[in-house]
Amino acid sequence: MIITKVVPLCSTATCNNDCMNGGLCSSPNQCTCPCGWTGSQCQEACPSGHYGIDCAKQCDCENGGTCDRTRGVCDCPPGTRGPLCESFCPAGFYGKNCAYLCTCENGALCDSVDGLCECLPGFVGSRCENSCNQGFFGPNCGKVCRCRNDGDCNPIDGSCSCAPGYMGTYCDLICPHATFGLNV
Repeated sequence: MIITKVVPLCSTATCNNDCMNGGLCSSPNQCTCPCGWTGSQCQEACPSGHYGIDCAKQCDCENGGTCDRTRGVCDCPPGTRGPLCESFCPAGFYGKNCAYLCTCENGALCDSVDGLCECLPGFVGSRCENSCNQGFFGPNCGKVCRCRNDGDCNPIDGSCSCAPGYMGTYCDLICPHATFGLNV
């Protein structure tokens, strides 16, 4: 006589609610979440500054860097660089990971985030490549020179260099009789 014993087959785990975001049903009503996700159904992304399986690892990005919730790698904002975004761009560089070379001229300051140039007084242009037009001086060449009688205006501070025969702050006075030369 042959006795046949029925052995129950292993059953597949079932979850009453579907696992989300790539989670797998690993035991009855238990989801195993992929890196970067947590919650009973893997419905919650790791909170800011955490990553990995069950969001158990901490990410210490600095200066506004954001942590990749899967790999824990910091994504640095423009103007910073380094594994933790701990360093600011060195002078002359700007942008994402400080990968771009500044093109500012005439001693202008370069913004480390967007590369825009901040011109020194006496210069204008997107790269601060131009001196002020005749008759103007100062920041953004926004001030009007007051020099008279063909006096030269300093584009930085607006001071006047008088033509021969004239003197005074604005070259508006004639030199006294029996004098000559530049009034320095």
